[in-house]
Amino acid sequence: MAKDIIKFIRIEETYESYEKKTLLFCTVTVLCILMLSVGTGRIIQDHYSGQRKKEVSRLLKMYKDNLTLVIRDQLNYAAETVKAEPDILNHEAWFQRRAKNLAEQEGVEKILLFKGDKVLSSFSADGNEKDKGKDLRDFSYIYTMAKVVKEPVVEGPVKLNKDGEKEVFLFIQPLLKGQVYEGEVVAVLDKEFVIRRLNLKRLCDLGYEYHLWKVNSQDGSKDVVAYSDRNLDYSYASKIEIYLPTRWTLSIMPKDGWISKKTETGIMGTSVFLGVLLSVLFMSVFVLALRVRYFKNLSIYDEKTGLYNREGFVREVQWWMVSEPCVFSMFYFSIEEYSRVELMAGFLKENEYLASVPAVLDEYIKSPYVSGRIAGGKFAVAVKEEMTDEERLDFAKGLSLKLMWKIRIRGEKLFLSANYQTAVYPKDGNSAEDLLNKLITDHYMRLYVESPAEDLTEKCRLLAAGRTDVEFSEYADYQLTELSKALNQYRKSVEQIAYFDPVYHIGNRMKYLKDVDMLISYDAKRYFRVYSMDIRSFSKYNELFSVSTGDALLMEITRRLEHIFGNNLYRINGDVFIGISFEADKDKDHKVGRIRNAFQSPIVVEDSTFTLDVLIGICDYPLHAKTSEKLLESVQMAVNYAKTSGAGMANNVILYDDKLLEVRREEARIVRLLETSLKEKTLEVWYQPLYHLKRERFTGTEALVRLPDGNGGYVPAGQVIEIAEKNGLVGQVGEYVIHRACTFMMEKGKKLGIESMGINLSVQQLLVENSVPSIIGHIKKTGLDPKCITFEITETVLIQSIELAKGILDELSSYGVRIALDDFGIGYSSLNYLLNLPVNVLKFDRSMTKKSVDSEKQYALLKAMIQMADINQMDVVAEGVETEEEWKMLTSTSASYIQGFYYSKPLPEEKLMQFLRDNNHIENVKQ
Repeated sequence: MAKDIIKFIRIEETYESYEKKTLLFCTVTVLCILMLSVGTGRIIQDHYSGQRKKEVSRLLKMYKDNLTLVIRDQLNYAAETVKAEPDILNHEAWFQRRAKNLAEQEGVEKILLFKGDKVLSSFSADGNEKDKGKDLRDFSYIYTMAKVVKEPVVEGPVKLNKDGEKEVFLFIQPLLKGQVYEGEVVAVLDKEFVIRRLNLKRLCDLGYEYHLWKVNSQDGSKDVVAYSDRNLDYSYASKIEIYLPTRWTLSIMPKDGWISKKTETGIMGTSVFLGVLLSVLFMSVFVLALRVRYFKNLSIYDEKTGLYNREGFVREVQWWMVSEPCVFSMFYFSIEEYSRVELMAGFLKENEYLASVPAVLDEYIKSPYVSGRIAGGKFAVAVKEEMTDEERLDFAKGLSLKLMWKIRIRGEKLFLSANYQTAVYPKDGNSAEDLLNKLITDHYMRLYVESPAEDLTEKCRLLAAGRTDVEFSEYADYQLTELSKALNQYRKSVEQIAYFDPVYHIGNRMKYLKDVDMLISYDAKRYFRVYSMDIRSFSKYNELFSVSTGDALLMEITRRLEHIFGNNLYRINGDVFIGISFEADKDKDHKVGRIRNAFQSPIVVEDSTFTLDVLIGICDYPLHAKTSEKLLESVQMAVNYAKTSGAGMANNVILYDDKLLEVRREEARIVRLLETSLKEKTLEVWYQPLYHLKRERFTGTEALVRLPDGNGGYVPAGQVIEIAEKNGLVGQVGEYVIHRACTFMMEKGKKLGIESMGINLSVQQLLVENSVPSIIGHIKKTGLDPKCITFEITETVLIQSIELAKGILDELSSYGVRIALDDFGIGYSSLNYLLNLPVNVLKFDRSMTKKSVDSEKQYALLKAMIQMADINQMDVVAEGVETEEEWKMLTSTSASYIQGFYYSKPLPEEKLMQFLRDNNHIENVKQ
């Protein structure tokens, strides 16, 4: 039946959506009906069982009265005896006659008379009077209970004696004088006799199970008096309580339950039957209603597209206006030449196009909307979204492209574009019909005014003026259409020359700008990513080989990148390529991996094999920039930053972001500070003293550059050198430091006991042409002997070119300058490797000092390296010593010098001078 329901509403919704909703609705409704039926059956069952419980309550009340009468009056022989003779203790003879008669009656086991706590007389059915003279304590607590409560007591069943098996009931009547206990009369009756007199089996005859129990007066436990079936659960039985004075409880319930299985099955079966009957009735009515709705809706839907027809579209939009106040835009799209082409295309191709229209609308329109096919290739769309005039035109333009009918007829491919017209509610009309009529009228009036010839002429003018978004479409006139096609071919030829690289046949810079502008204009919210790929040191291939070799390399790289970016690849200039990707952000690593593989795979040109290295810059639209020019500028900024700095790069890849822009701005600021400080000679040089362990005094110092940041602080020294190297200022900084440090050493340092001045040399400063004469010249200008200078270099200098570095270091050493290898222990250098270089001093990095404190193996390695350096006549400086523990560890080795915060931080000239005055004249330095 659900399938019958589905087929009547397919026009309004897709099959899948309707099937889910309808089946869910029907299932929920039927379940609700069945649950209601079952619930009704349950209510009837509860009512039926409630009536039976009322009957049981009346029966219990009757039995309560009967039990009270039997136990308190009919079987309480002790109470009757006392009533007959209240002064029974003074009439023993009368009691004996009375007791004898009672003992002969059925069910009476024994009659006792207590005077005080002693048995005065005792009569039993067998004539045994052995209890006479016994004390009250010789009996159970029950006998004492009447003395305590001073009220009649009925107790049972209890054992007649400690060793006996016979169970009896005790009826005890205390004898009181006022409130003073004088004795008691006890009647002992057989349990079976008492139970029989209670007439409980009558309940079984009436169809009930019973359970009579009482609360034990001594320990509060449950004592069972009588029951019909010991194994039954009486927790669901009705019960009533009787006080004698102990609490007795009688529970009864029907043998077949409060409702019999037969009755329960009958009620539930009837309920379910009625539920199923109601469900079938509901489904029949629902199907009938859908049939009516289906035939009614046939008049407002278009059969081929499933969209509303004109009547349905107007009605639905009018409902928007009535149901809630809103502002919306209405669009009219007309596919020109549709009626002519549909005849040539045939029924199947037309239906294929029309069937695709709803999906196109769903994909493109994100806001609530109503759509309709007005006639032929005419469509109307109302979108519930406030838009500016520009946004409305952009929307219409984009959707018209989506609605374009692409068809091949007689081997020729035709593109039928959709013209459009827009209107706004309530500005352009007060009703849906008015809006639609205005759209259609305005559209055809505009087509009438704008003749095809004039339109074609204007497009040619725009094309000649440099416009890139001109589109030559088809016209109703065949000759104008052919002319439009010819102009379009001519435009493509011109564009090929203007926008494509003639050698590599990919887009150039102008093509990139045009394509990105078009992407943004069609959909300003669409995400895409721009990749810039710059081949490292590509010019050397042209220099070392030939231009043709370079062209062959670029041709192969172009081919490989086209596999990655397709038509979205551009050659901006030289060896710089731009690629555009529309993949999700999560796929960026995959794209970068493909680019890197394209460059790392070797390229064979003639007899030579090349492996290229590439820098990759990345920029996202619209996150980082919103125009084609800004995107290109941002992604090239990322690549340029990667060229000049390895910071922030992972495998030669750098992503443009606001942080990168801020870094470049900060670098520019530091460059300006550095240039100004060099010009005005405000760049500061600070010094950190070196302590000679054997001589126990400070004999050396290291010169360190300090650039004031203008805010009362200093730019980190490492950052200053890095930025200076990137911007070609490191030579000037190095000459400045050499001059200041040598001048200080010449004028003041020697007098304060300083014998050696350490100065750092960068790669750019050392490995330039004729660097040695320039460096020595700056030293000699101050009058200082070069032997007082120790130039500190890092392993980076050696890695650049070992042979060139060795030659320069040898030349420096020939002037007496000492060479120190800085940061030793963190690179790849070995002592044997250094034996071939003129290195006089090894400066161990702080990391080695710190590790040696915590590790015996590291300490042994450090000690061995220091000993080997000592054997090779190299001084050892331990850098970064900060704690006393580190100081003690180093004093146990043969290290020459200690440098670090343990003694002093880097100091300006004046503070260093005071420090040396205070310390170099003290024999024992603190330890």
